[in-house]
Amino acid sequence: MEKPQSFFKYTGAHGGRLLLENQTLKWSRPSEFNDPFDMQIDLLIGELDEKEIETKVLEHIYKQFEYDGEISEKDMLGNLVRELKRINPRIKVSDVANSLALGLPDHFKSLPSLIAKYEPEIKGLMETTKVLCLSEVSDDLLMWSHYADSHRGVVFEFINIPELDSPYSVSEPVRYGDDVPISYDTQTVANMLIGDTLEDEHRMRDNFLYTKSKDWAYEREWRISSGDGRNPDEAFEFIPFGAKELSAVYFGCKMSEEDKAFCIKLILEKYPHVVVYQAQKVRGKFALEFKKVEVK
Repeated sequence: MEKPQSFFKYTGAHGGRLLLENQTLKWSRPSEFNDPFDMQIDLLIGELDEKEIETKVLEHIYKQFEYDGEISEKDMLGNLVRELKRINPRIKVSDVANSLALGLPDHFKSLPSLIAKYEPEIKGLMETTKVLCLSEVSDDLLMWSHYADSHRGVVFEFINIPELDSPYSVSEPVRYGDDVPISYDTQTVANMLIGDTLEDEHRMRDNFLYTKSKDWAYEREWRISSGDGRNPDEAFEFIPFGAKELSAVYFGCKMSEEDKAFCIKLILEKYPHVVVYQAQKVRGKFALEFKKVEVK
């Protein structure tokens, strides 16, 4: 998916004042979010083709039997083959393969309990991960209602500026669906057994970070992750942004004149390049339009 040219942050009037005054954006843990499933999805096992997994495992065993180079610590089968060859240099690869293949059914049976032990660990990592949540649209009525204090708030438009090392270049879109994605399918389990897990670990991490129910699809959200952030013990933190990254400000159609005046004063002082718009209802439609405001 192509990244949007602009990213939008919805906030109430008070939050907007603080954003402009302090030149910071709020990065939060999932405990601060309004969706209890956010970044806390379950690890699910799909329907496994055990025969296909066995075939991939046996192929790996035969390959590693002839390999004398360095083996990853995660490659338990490869290391086991290496150890068996060390103990008995005359052992046949067919004997090793047959012996290890006999243990696969027990592994399949134990997989749910293994994942049940691992799930709290990855959920714990996600609990301390901070993200910046943005949208690719500025005119969604529900977003204005839910995040911009029922249209009394403000929306900020940010753009990526490469020379400022803007974080927006590494943003990722949220994926919306009916069901929690499968974490362990046939390929993933086979990869786990042969120690080739890096790609799957990244995919699982992305599933946690960027998967939400289709009920949230209207948000058209993009996210940027900062790991634990600069203050790992805090549930959220305010991180500075470059003044030039802020390109436009949109006042809600119910925003008070006092809040507008306060924001305009800060814009003129700190962000004179920023374009200001006023939201207004489109006649005859359930929609918003934005009229440019000359500030001075």
